[in-house]
Amino acid sequence: ALYERWEQPEKAVACNRVLLTILEKQYGEQSPILVRVLARQAQDLRTLGHAAEADKFDQRATTIRASTMNPN
Repeated sequence: ALYERWEQPEKAVACNRVLLTILEKQYGEQSPILVRVLARQAQDLRTLGHAAEADKFDQRATTIRASTMNPN
C-alpha cells in the first residue's frame, strides 16, 4: 500500500506477487482473501501498461468472487 501511495506501481507489483504467494499458501488459491490483492495487482499492472496481464488478475478475482458468493 505504501508503494501505491508513493506512486511506485512497479514496486507494488513485486510486493503483491510475494504477498499473493504467501496468502495462497496460507489460505488456499481460491480464498476470498486474495481478491483485494488481485484487484490491486491488476490496477498497478494497468498503470504500468500491462493490460493483458492485468486482465488475468481481474478474471481470477471474478472467479473467486463467483465461487465464494452466498446465493442466499
